[in-house]
Amino acid sequence: MPKLYLQQLYIPALDLSENPTAAADAPVNPTLFFDLKFVNPTEGHIISCGDGEVTFFYGSGRSLDVANYTLGGIVLDKGETAYQRGVVEARGVPWEGALEAVSGGSAAVFGVEVAVEVRFGYYWFWYSSKRWLRVGNDVEVGASGRKLQSEAVRLTSAANRQSCRRFPALTFVVSVLLVLVV
Repeated sequence: MPKLYLQQLYIPALDLSENPTAAADAPVNPTLFFDLKFVNPTEGHIISCGDGEVTFFYGSGRSLDVANYTLGGIVLDKGETAYQRGVVEARGVPWEGALEAVSGGSAAVFGVEVAVEVRFGYYWFWYSSKRWLRVGNDVEVGASGRKLQSEAVRLTSAANRQSCRRFPALTFVVSVLLVLVV
């Protein structure tokens, strides 16, 4: 499977150097700028990533979706790295609370989750069946509007624990079928 990293995250609404006197009634720039890094760690396979989706959440619980972005497909050759940048408008972020946390010396926490369809290429013409990769992590954003971690944030498969939250009806049907089979 490819390894995914969040290289950069910039939120202008939380940049206190541009908004030193951010008032509660002042207009807010609700855009999120991000840069994702895809790495093919294998030396023997080509990895084809189909269209995917990046979802941003406010808070560490991943309960408040604030932005969605659709990724285009990429193909990673053996040992190759690719980058995808994006700009998305956030909706529903409690900016007052986030600005209060950032101006108080703390950090605002945003969750990032990426879901992408993956296929492995073994020869020029043969690819494996599709598999879904869902990864994510929490990112702290400081008073500069940028993520606090200087290195890239690895998106890990811990996001799989949250995937049933998105499809509760499907989860119910699968649970009923399992009970009937057993």
